[in-house]
Amino acid sequence: MNENNFSEIYNLLYVGLLGCNNKIKNTLDEYYKSNTDFANPTFFFYEYLLNKPLPFNKERNKSNDYFLLAPFIQRLANKNPYGFNPLYLEKQNIIALKEKDLALSKIIINVEHSVYSNDLISYWLNNKKQKTKQNIEGTTLILNNLKAQNYFYGFVKNYKKSSIINYIKKAKVIKEDECSKKSILIEGGFVKSLISAFPRDGKIPAFVLPIASNQFFYGEILFWFPSVIDFIDTKNNNKLDKLLSQLFNIINEFYIPALCIIHEHNFENIKIDINEVPFLKIKNEKSKYFKASLIEDNIINLWKKRKNKEIDYQSSLVFKDYLIASPEMIRLICNIIRKALKLKMSEDALPSVLIVGGAGSGKNNLINIIKIFSDFYCNGNTYYINMAGIKPDSEVACILMGSMDKTKNFPGIFSEIRKETFIKIKAIESQLNSTDKFNIYPTLILDEFNSLNIESQGILLRFIENSEIIKMGAIKDDFADKFKTLFDNNIDFQNIKKKYNNFLIIGIMNEDPDDLSREKAIEFIKKNEYISGLVGDLFYEQIMKIRRLRPDIKYRMIRSGKFEIPNLKDRKYDIPILFYVFIKSEIKHLLKEKELFITLNALDKLISPYFEWPGNIRQLQALSKIVCEFIPQEDFNSSTSDTIIIKEKYIDSAIQVMGLN
Repeated sequence: MNENNFSEIYNLLYVGLLGCNNKIKNTLDEYYKSNTDFANPTFFFYEYLLNKPLPFNKERNKSNDYFLLAPFIQRLANKNPYGFNPLYLEKQNIIALKEKDLALSKIIINVEHSVYSNDLISYWLNNKKQKTKQNIEGTTLILNNLKAQNYFYGFVKNYKKSSIINYIKKAKVIKEDECSKKSILIEGGFVKSLISAFPRDGKIPAFVLPIASNQFFYGEILFWFPSVIDFIDTKNNNKLDKLLSQLFNIINEFYIPALCIIHEHNFENIKIDINEVPFLKIKNEKSKYFKASLIEDNIINLWKKRKNKEIDYQSSLVFKDYLIASPEMIRLICNIIRKALKLKMSEDALPSVLIVGGAGSGKNNLINIIKIFSDFYCNGNTYYINMAGIKPDSEVACILMGSMDKTKNFPGIFSEIRKETFIKIKAIESQLNSTDKFNIYPTLILDEFNSLNIESQGILLRFIENSEIIKMGAIKDDFADKFKTLFDNNIDFQNIKKKYNNFLIIGIMNEDPDDLSREKAIEFIKKNEYISGLVGDLFYEQIMKIRRLRPDIKYRMIRSGKFEIPNLKDRKYDIPILFYVFIKSEIKHLLKEKELFITLNALDKLISPYFEWPGNIRQLQALSKIVCEFIPQEDFNSSTSDTIIIKEKYIDSAIQVMGLN
């Protein structure tokens, strides 16, 4: 096995899970602060993450396809590991590795050579008969269920300084797997250097938590507490149970969805036999441990649709060029998927959602996610209509709906879309059994929705509310007159219209709709007894003139969902993975066979609260482009190094150029 085979997924995990990693750290910090029993507490931890999700299968055969990657192991050798005083480390001669050494220190271990993974996986598969096993000479892994919850964790009993020596000795006898041997020696060296700094020669509390749902196993997190009394090896430890519950909540809410999206992004970008995708290898059985994941379940369903050709494969690759990893965006994506599953026409009303976000926040990226996870619109055409470009205002209704005035030659955008959809449905409906199986209804994107003049909003409201396209100058929808020759004379056109007048409406705006509708100001005037009579009327008339969004159209647009995208400064843990993608795209032609590595100091600089990122993603993209200009040309031409390292000083230089400092 060549470790370069895993370079991309390794790097994606490294930049994508930085926020999850920091959440664990912050939780442990808070735990220690709230427990005065622990004097001068010190801890360190890192994740082992599988190169691909392992599906639940009781008949699992051990294979060489699964490897553990430890993207954050280098933090143990960074200048200030978790909880450690840097001056103390310096006295103990624990010196931070150079950036180049950190970039090259990748940990990739075959699962079959792992210390704890096989035991955790076996227990997760409900196959574990014995709860204890000696993994490293002198230590024992005890697997325990968390009280009143369907989680389990492993306590490493009798872990001492000598345990890591035994771990390294065990690695040296590995044959025919130089990568695993090399990785274990590097990992052992990091852990040994930290543990050896403590004079205490007794047991070191350590435990391991699985990163898993009830369908997939993703990896594990190892924890050590060198300066703490053996608080883990006790019964009825409520403090420990509380801590473990908090950690498992982080795993469920953030690690699992982020890992699922990162792996999906990777599968959508590599050449892979569809039958080899782990998301399609799941069976009906599930682990009795851990919870289901909304994102995971729906990505599984998405792959099933791809395999059964129920959806266009290429257009369904929604995560190929889109990546998020922050807790804020994970919550938003979960909400979007939850709402998208319910999108459908009700009575005559069309489903409609509103996406709100500042300039450059990535509003357009969410459109495909909404569409692709819906049942009725996932395979339909998408039509973009720029509302700001429809001029003059007096002709908006004619341009959208059409006009009976033949001299204007306005067929109507909505009328033309319906015509195209009608032709598409008629071409395939003979192959389907019922309308429930139609998934080719169109999606209408009303871009810059807040630019639509308020007088025209009433016409749009009728279209959304009644699914009617009434041309200017007409008194009714001409659907029946246009297409009656294609149906039987006895057909009920009121019902058949629902079949062909079905659209998903998505509005996009970069301003808060509540501010545009001025409802609070109007309500204030109505209720304020000191503003009445002529003065009140004047205020009321003035507000009605300056408002730019009718409350009724606002509430109609958000009936099926309102999705507000946080600004980049409020979802800072998206920055590392976006920065990585932007840098890689910018220098792709120069990378050739070389790898890209961004130092932790560089990433920490980008996510620091010092930067407000008023230009959101576009500003980060512009910074990434400038950063690339500071990479020395000799780094690309060097034959002695296969890694391009993005350093903190490059970012400092780019920040100066952009005037952000």
